Amino acid sequence: MRIAAVLLLAGAPLFSQINHHGGRTGAFLRVGLGGRSMAMGNAGAAMPGGAYAFFSNPALTGLEGRRVAAISGNFMSLDRYAYFAGYTSPVPPKAAVSVGWLTSGTGNLRSYNSIGQDVGGINHGMHAIYGTFMRTFGPNLRVAANLKMVIENINDGTAEFDYSALGVGGDVGLYYGWSDNLGLALVVENLGVDLKANTEKIFSRGGNTSFSLPVIYKAGLFYTTPLSWLNVAYDFVTSNQSEFEHRFGVEALYGDNIALRLGYNGTRFTYGAGMDFKFMDIQSYLDYVFASSVVDEGASHMFSWQFFF
Repeated sequence: MRIAAVLLLAGAPLFSQINHHGGRTGAFLRVGLGGRSMAMGNAGAAMPGGAYAFFSNPALTGLEGRRVAAISGNFMSLDRYAYFAGYTSPVPPKAAVSVGWLTSGTGNLRSYNSIGQDVGGINHGMHAIYGTFMRTFGPNLRVAANLKMVIENINDGTAEFDYSALGVGGDVGLYYGWSDNLGLALVVENLGVDLKANTEKIFSRGGNTSFSLPVIYKAGLFYTTPLSWLNVAYDFVTSNQSEFEHRFGVEALYGDNIALRLGYNGTRFTYGAGMDFKFMDIQSYLDYVFASSVVDEGASHMFSWQFFF
């Protein structure tokens, strides 16, 4: 029996060690998505996010009223990675849709048998596939839902050791534009997402397993201050596992094309910058985030790129 596999199947995937979410089931969905939100402490429940908006709050989908495509890459130490690709489109007159694929994991993990012998390497990957529908009601209220499929894979390249788990569920979100300068939001994530698998192929006494992702509740605001160059975001996040955190972020605009960002995600500060430029009538936004080490595992660097057309 491979001890590494036992640890991974115990409800705390290895990738969950990223940031301050180590040991939590489905932690790869808590790391964040999109350079703007991540640089502002992941305080994105009420902040416009383009093609990444569905991740923080599905009700923000299509807020800009334009089609937008996005990609991102999070490059971390210890051979860890996270990549995303997505697309959002308005559906006139009052709706919008979005699709996205998020994948993360690590490769060449060492595995050991019950007497401590190294028996080779294994790969671990997580995937989340999203579909979003948003509908507006009146001039200020937006309501939306995500349907998402979460998949976990662990394998060593052989048919004898191949684990996969699948869960399907959703997220719901509300956004209310209180004024031109203030937006308010409520979000519930991971409704009904249970990762289910059969371990008979990898354990002699294997069977059916199930791990539930915690249901997460968020309340947020985004405020464009009287200083036209300064934006502020705040989220309060809790879950059905009695955890909570406060997330803050500020964004300072420099000229027409540069943004500098600072945030606090509950345990540490986050930093980032962004710029926009136009090429052949396509507006492009490029963002960068730096995340420092939490427990001496090394820093990570994330880039996200959006294309409005």
